[in-house]
Amino acid sequence: MDYKPLFADLNDASDVWVYVSTEPLSDDQSQALLRSLATFSEGWSSHGRAVHAGYQIIDSQILILGAWIDGGDISGCGIDKSLHLIDGFAATHGFSWLDALSVVYRNTSNQLKVVSRPAFRQLVRNQTVTAETIVLDPTLRVLSDIRAGMLEKPASESWHSMVFQIPQLTAI
Repeated sequence: MDYKPLFADLNDASDVWVYVSTEPLSDDQSQALLRSLATFSEGWSSHGRAVHAGYQIIDSQILILGAWIDGGDISGCGIDKSLHLIDGFAATHGFSWLDALSVVYRNTSNQLKVVSRPAFRQLVRNQTVTAETIVLDPTLRVLSDIRAGMLEKPASESWHSMVFQIPQLTAI
């Protein structure tokens, strides 16, 4: 996916948070989440300063929230406000977000899959996951990184390659 045009109203230095649901959201859940984010972002502030926000749901499973404040950083309290909204929404709508011990990749049908680290390691051993498999890095925190294509990339170009010892492509 081309993330270059993401959040045209936000600058490259904007903060971002990437949330991945463990299962695809229904259309109703997605629409309700977007409405909640729209209402929230209208009044989002940090130490009395308005937070400029952008948000998008991708493939019914990835939520990207971007934020920027004129002349400063978003405070911990400001970040916590968004986190409470997003976590609370998931809790009341019957789904959960990816935890730190899970891995997200695209299968051969281009569908997002969320698995535990041990399960991902087994997929590498079975060669279901290869150097060409697209993996996600939801730890990115700056919009410029997402626009540069660092959110989704082949495993051979990601930290996944080293951590999970994914065999590299060999030149012929």
